[in-house]
Amino acid sequence: MAEKAKSPKEGCTNEKKKKSTLKKVGRKFGYLIIIIINIVFLYIIHSSIIWKLNFLKDEFSDCLWAMNLSIGATVIGNFALFLYDGKILKLPIQIVLNVLSIIVIYTILIIFPFDFKLMLNISWINTAARICLILGIIGTIIAIIVQSIKLIFTILKMPVSD
Repeated sequence: MAEKAKSPKEGCTNEKKKKSTLKKVGRKFGYLIIIIINIVFLYIIHSSIIWKLNFLKDEFSDCLWAMNLSIGATVIGNFALFLYDGKILKLPIQIVLNVLSIIVIYTILIIFPFDFKLMLNISWINTAARICLILGIIGTIIAIIVQSIKLIFTILKMPVSD
């Protein structure tokens, strides 16, 4: 029995669907990896207190609330994206997670529970670490602005239902 020849348009549509499906599977796999990495990171930051790392000061435990909040939200946010992978959900989640990241970085900057010069014997290393934290806050603020603009344009492009 002879098969009906596919038009170039049909072949292109099928290929686009395959690429779209592969991208979606890749993103979902990425969400799972992020969840696993964050759970491992949560274990490490809580265990680091027990491990008595020489560059961590006692004040490190004062930062844990912010880190727990951010990591927990990251796990929940990525699980939500695993269940529904849509731009209208992804952008607000990214914005919220970035706001929480700023809270974590700011908390670490203010408390600064590290003393890297004990470990590396370099006098300027703590100052460099603080500068990196400040740059992290600036970069995250820029990301929030960009994601907010993307969210606004995504909402404006949505069809309005009666």
